[in-house]
Amino acid sequence: MIARTARPLSSLAEYQAEIALARELPYWDLMDDLVVLADGSLVLGLRLRGIAIETLDSDSINQMTVGIRAMLNSLPDGSEISFVLETNSDCSALIDRHEELNRGKQRVEWIAQSRITRLRRDAETLQLLKPSLYAFIYRRYDSKEKEGGLSGLRAFFAPPRRFREIKNREHETGEREVRQLAAQLAERFEVNGIVAHPLSGAECWRLMYRFLNPSRSSALESPRQDTEHRDQEFLAEEIACAPELSLASPREQICYSDLVQGYDGFHLDGEFHRVLTLKVLPEFTHSALIARLGQLAFPHLLHLHVRVPEQSKELASLQAKRRIAHSMSTTQGGRASDLESEARLQSTEELLRELINTGQKIFYFQLAIVIRAKTRDDLDARTKTVLSMIRELNGAEGLAETVAGFKVWKTLLPLGTTTMVRPKRVKTDNLADFLPIYEPYAGTPEEQARPVCLFRNRAAGLVAYDPFNGKLPNYNTLVTGSSGAGKSFINNLVLLQYASQAPLLYIIDIGGSYRKLCEFLGGQYIEIAPPKAGEAVSTINPFDLPPGHIEPAPEKVKFLLALLENVFTDSEGERLPKLDKSLLEEVVIRLYQKADGTKPRISDLADELADSEDERLKQFAKMLYPWTGDRAYGRLLDGENTLTLSSDVVVFDLKGLSNYPDLQAVMILIITDFILGRVESKDPAIQSRRKQILMDECWELLKSPASSGFMEYCVRTLRKTGSGITFITQGLEEIVASPIGSAILSNTATKLILLQRGDLEPIRKVLKLNEQEMALIASLRQAKGRYSEAFLIANEARTVIRAVPTPVEYWLATSDAGDNAFLSSLRREHPEWDLKKAIEWLANHYPDGSQGRKWEGSKE
Repeated sequence: MIARTARPLSSLAEYQAEIALARELPYWDLMDDLVVLADGSLVLGLRLRGIAIETLDSDSINQMTVGIRAMLNSLPDGSEISFVLETNSDCSALIDRHEELNRGKQRVEWIAQSRITRLRRDAETLQLLKPSLYAFIYRRYDSKEKEGGLSGLRAFFAPPRRFREIKNREHETGEREVRQLAAQLAERFEVNGIVAHPLSGAECWRLMYRFLNPSRSSALESPRQDTEHRDQEFLAEEIACAPELSLASPREQICYSDLVQGYDGFHLDGEFHRVLTLKVLPEFTHSALIARLGQLAFPHLLHLHVRVPEQSKELASLQAKRRIAHSMSTTQGGRASDLESEARLQSTEELLRELINTGQKIFYFQLAIVIRAKTRDDLDARTKTVLSMIRELNGAEGLAETVAGFKVWKTLLPLGTTTMVRPKRVKTDNLADFLPIYEPYAGTPEEQARPVCLFRNRAAGLVAYDPFNGKLPNYNTLVTGSSGAGKSFINNLVLLQYASQAPLLYIIDIGGSYRKLCEFLGGQYIEIAPPKAGEAVSTINPFDLPPGHIEPAPEKVKFLLALLENVFTDSEGERLPKLDKSLLEEVVIRLYQKADGTKPRISDLADELADSEDERLKQFAKMLYPWTGDRAYGRLLDGENTLTLSSDVVVFDLKGLSNYPDLQAVMILIITDFILGRVESKDPAIQSRRKQILMDECWELLKSPASSGFMEYCVRTLRKTGSGITFITQGLEEIVASPIGSAILSNTATKLILLQRGDLEPIRKVLKLNEQEMALIASLRQAKGRYSEAFLIANEARTVIRAVPTPVEYWLATSDAGDNAFLSSLRREHPEWDLKKAIEWLANHYPDGSQGRKWEGSKE
């Protein structure tokens, strides 16, 4: 035996000199969007938009998993893919786009700035999180000789030109293969509802920079990639003598920090890092199992690397293990002699049988999570949270890496995985449950590119929302919720944000919920009530025509007949006979012809009906008596039209008509027609702008078939004019009971369901919601002054959004009686203050609202 002497540690190279972190990186070069690693591997990246499963029921998730399994089975032997879910607080791009939409907009820019300041602060304090999902496709370098290539010792004796030709050919072949695999994978992703976009070279560069410089990247953009290293003019021997002559390689250009290793983690760029890996597989898996780990409430990186081995070798290995287990578990007589070997034999046979019968494949994968923190205490707390969540995955166990932490971390580099330190072997069905391909709904790509409104989700992320998103089939909205659920509040918040786009807003309200919004935006606030004798009031003539028109359009005639049907019928739902409607239409048209360009009035119609020989029409004339002359209704409707909509924001408050239901229903119809004339104007300045009509609790309009028929026209045709209508109600029963309930439900692409009290079954039946969606609606919550939740349905998208107002937005949007009394007291004390000044003072002193306090003076 030969005795060996242990070498002293000081003689080992790693203890003799410091090795820069850049030297440990596998990156060799970045050629446009193709990353070349030091071992010759080629890597391409895909940016994925994952699947939002928050509202999917079990059957839908299981069906989706079937497609994911088929995608995995289609991967060729030898392929490798990394799935990376990076969660950080970098929401700056979305916030910047939102700020750009509000920049230079009078009035609303002040509100927007308070909102943007709040969002940036929450991002800095990690109260906002943004997930980003990627897939990296690898093509490994094969050193074996094939297709006339050179390998081994032959390469040293080949002519240089011949060597370069072979290497160029190998590179081109490898690039073609990896691009083909990436294209096939992107297509498979699309089939399964995952949108995939190729990563550009600049995006790959930023990913690597952000991973290696977590603190620096939050303040400074990634450096511009320098390619001068490709033209290195000095030989390796010369550079060894004078290292300063060397030009920086990509890995040296991108790494701005060094790494300090510890026993249970390491310190990089001012932050403590720790790597956690999957140590024990769960006892069983189920669809979307991994989605649980995506709910961590702090920045982290989840990395899943998958390798597809050569299946014939894996099956041969299993067969060999089966034979060994069989021989060890039986004697010559065929009796069991080793229970452990017998159990191993049984499990191996079951696995082989399942692989053969179901067509599954064998995969190797490594699951790891990287967490960071500014302090070691925070890092330890986050480590406990992650390990606890891993245990919730049906008995799985995680491992907080210690000595091997840095070694594992190097295998998690974006577009730079070279090996797996903690591989696990699984079959297709189990691997599909581990793929991190899920992320919360954050709005459509169009909305994220143009985030007019910003809300939040339950995963602490931002949701971009645009009520006029061009992908919607219509711009109509239905808002429903119990009394006190915040229906008017959330609509005020939407309008305050959408006001940056300078829309035309027309609101029909009962109760004054939009008075502050109207005043702040410099709009017209019109309170309508039967005037008393001698009281000055704006008169609305329902027979008025748009400027330049002398004959009524068919829609105008239809409106007038609907109005008269409301007046001439006694009970809700009653309709005029067709003959009566035909006679009335004839009289109306004749009235306009006799007017000869002037505007008829209701009294003119009464006179025309009274002169008729038809007794039925004469009865109608008598029924018009309260609506003409110096009577209560006549003072409001029988005269020259003096009401003009000169503002971009007009609010009609009908609270004064609450004791006059017949007049209220007619006035809603008249006002809607008045608004419709503005909306359908041919004026280019109006045609080019978005128009929004909002009807808050105006269900008197839907009780009459005549009125509802006119509203059906609005809800079906407003999109053609770039307009939308919003219906607000406490219960869907009112919608269903109305004659146009089905039209409203099928023509409101956007629905907001707020906090519901009582039986939820009607909502489930009407909106055809699944059990998971109903559970989410039942879980909706609100905290006065802090947030209010709503279930959003935007065409096919469904999610829970959370409105988190700034103090300024809260005081402008609240309809709470106590808050508004608080504001009124302040304004009485300071009559010289405008609304903005009063809101600003309240936002500073009472950011969460009055909270039931009594006014005690501003102490100023």
